[in-house]
Amino acid sequence: MWRLKLVCPHADCNKRELISAGIHQKVRQVVDVSGFYNMASEYLQCTDCDRKVISWSHDILSQLDVGHRVQFPCILTAMLACDMQVILLLRNRGLGNSSSKIQKKLEEQHSEAHLKKQLHYLNDCKGFSDAMKTGLVVNIAF
Repeated sequence: MWRLKLVCPHADCNKRELISAGIHQKVRQVVDVSGFYNMASEYLQCTDCDRKVISWSHDILSQLDVGHRVQFPCILTAMLACDMQVILLLRNRGLGNSSSKIQKKLEEQHSEAHLKKQLHYLNDCKGFSDAMKTGLVVNIAF
């Protein structure tokens, strides 16, 4: 996407360029401040040794300049993923601002975002319900 040359991180390889080898089979669910989102990753394959490397590995990210690295919205690990906004909240911990307090704050914000989505959905349902009463659309089960 950025037209950057990424090379194979393995020591016994000749630093050959990596090419795309498809999407990684596991999609990560990322914790965000207002909810969750999904993040897919790409496999990269060496043209010399044919080994595959996941695109979010430290060996690959360390080849990027700072300007490109800061464009990643989250931190991915083998098991979990966390948005950078949540990481910033965790960095600002201090007296009276424990990780459990931040967790409760995130749960509250997730609940508020979910409530807004439900209200939006129900408002759209009301419009269809009114249209059913006037005969504009056939009966719809919500």
